Amino acid sequence: MRKLFFQIVVLVLVVVPFVGIAEEKESIYFVKEREKMIKYLRAAGINDQFVIDAMSRVRRQEFVPKPKDAYEERSFKLGSWAVAASPYVTAMRLNSLRLRPGEKVLEIGTETGYQAALMSKIGGNVYSIELDPKRAAEAKKVLEKLGYNKIHLRAGDGFDGWQEAAPFDAIIFACTPDDFPPRLVEQLKEGGRMILSLGKLYVPQTLIFAY
Repeated sequence: MRKLFFQIVVLVLVVVPFVGIAEEKESIYFVKEREKMIKYLRAAGINDQFVIDAMSRVRRQEFVPKPKDAYEERSFKLGSWAVAASPYVTAMRLNSLRLRPGEKVLEIGTETGYQAALMSKIGGNVYSIELDPKRAAEAKKVLEKLGYNKIHLRAGDGFDGWQEAAPFDAIIFACTPDDFPPRLVEQLKEGGRMILSLGKLYVPQTLIFAY
């Protein structure tokens, strides 16, 4: 079993490529709201310019159930148990992951497809697994509509990983498992890294960076 090293920070999750749509005119409201979000993220310590650039360009309003609230620091409940993370939580994960263009990344929990879109915009080769088949189909539809055609997406148990595409430079969780998933370690490259939050929904969680 590969040895892992950990960096741990405390995180509170509160529920409350070419892109085809890029050439369509966007409401100035969303442009201004996204600018405010970026200003907030920089002040909050998000310093990876790849992440900042991606979040400046990807239209979160296309991925959330309440578009006008897309750039507020809030998350969205998806069905009975899943949650679309807030902008800061998403940025914090990606800031820690340090994904770079050309790297292969496995995402566990596609949610609405927003984080996958961000990683694709950074230039990552994205593989994403969503447990809920209906949510996977909805995310695939949105991503294809927006022109993110190079993201590999399928429905299934993310804890099984994507063996035929392994090894990965990075693995990132959008879902929050109760325990560390040791099987996925074997699908990381030597020197690869993994980001996940451990704990229950609606309570303080622990963000784990393993490498």
